[in-house]
Amino acid sequence: MLTCNTGDTPFCQGSTGLNNNAAICAPVTQSSTSPTPEVCTFPTGTVCKTGDCQGLYQCYGTWDGTNTALVSAAAPVSLFEATFTGTSTVNYDTSQVNGYNTQISAEPSVAASGATCYAPSCLNDLNSSCPSNLEDTEPPTSTPSSIPCGGGTYCQSGECVSGTCVIGCWQPGDLCAQNPSAPGLNCSGTLPSGATYDDMYLAKDTGSGVAMSSGNQGDATCWGDVDCPPGETCEMAGQAGIPSNFPAGVGVCGTKGSYASQVNCSTQADVGKGCGGYSGDGYPSALGYVCISTGTGSSDVACVPAYNPPVSGLGSSESASGQPDLLTGVGSFINPEWLEAATQAGGGTTPYYEAYAAACPHHYGFSYDDIAGDFQCFASGSNSVNFTVTFGP
Repeated sequence: MLTCNTGDTPFCQGSTGLNNNAAICAPVTQSSTSPTPEVCTFPTGTVCKTGDCQGLYQCYGTWDGTNTALVSAAAPVSLFEATFTGTSTVNYDTSQVNGYNTQISAEPSVAASGATCYAPSCLNDLNSSCPSNLEDTEPPTSTPSSIPCGGGTYCQSGECVSGTCVIGCWQPGDLCAQNPSAPGLNCSGTLPSGATYDDMYLAKDTGSGVAMSSGNQGDATCWGDVDCPPGETCEMAGQAGIPSNFPAGVGVCGTKGSYASQVNCSTQADVGKGCGGYSGDGYPSALGYVCISTGTGSSDVACVPAYNPPVSGLGSSESASGQPDLLTGVGSFINPEWLEAATQAGGGTTPYYEAYAAACPHHYGFSYDDIAGDFQCFASGSNSVNFTVTFGP
């Protein structure tokens, strides 16, 4: 990127800069260098209507040769997230953590050895089925495009929904951050536990910054088959051994009543123990995860979040050596206050997450922290894991 620490806007607009008369010289606010680097850019929001990077054409860059600054794309925006360990192992997802603005898919390029390399995607246009509380809209115009919107008007992007152009679908926590009075979300409203609706949308305590526990650290909970890994089904209370006092409408992902073995939950001898990923990480109460019996066979067990009674709201903080402090409230349908907030954001009838999952199976629907947020792929031998990531239809 072209630097202009002298504040020389004409440089940005001239032949040696971006050569555009709308260009400006502006500081890179994420920089830790002193003085703050300044770059040739544009006013925020003028490059992209969604996913804008403070007017920059690139969201990530080295500004002064020594300092690297990250500029996040403005929500709502579709994301591909990958965390690599070396070049041969990666955890990844396509994600709703900052909302949605266009179709996305991620295709691993190598055959896996010992791990299923799923290809997550969101290929149905969520703009057409986004809950009305979460729509990012703009009015149609008379400028012709391929998206007619009635009465001789058109949308320049997104979808025409009831005469309005929907160009993105918000994650409710992001929308509350931008507009605390966002209609329909009740962002600052207080739930019985004292947590706010916004706490539930963000899956964190905004006062302390301590995150809520994850819903994918045992056998995945679900509200339907669409929320389970490919090949698994969502078993509800009374089915395949799931206890009758399990929350109504909530199930556990499995295959014909068989559930994956988890830390401290592989045989009947483990029933009642804290279990799952948090147990393996050393959290003394496993953030409420418990091993339950699902039948009479020695391995008929499942590891699920606290459900009898469930943790309501943020819960309590738990510590483990070398790990971040976490709150026991799980962003899932087992937590009644998370469900209340998610239903509020969804328009009052169904949780907003259901619209995400129906349009985009196996696409990570934060803050419902499900199995789709933790796919893993690794390559055999000296091969590397690479991805082809496609944005748009």
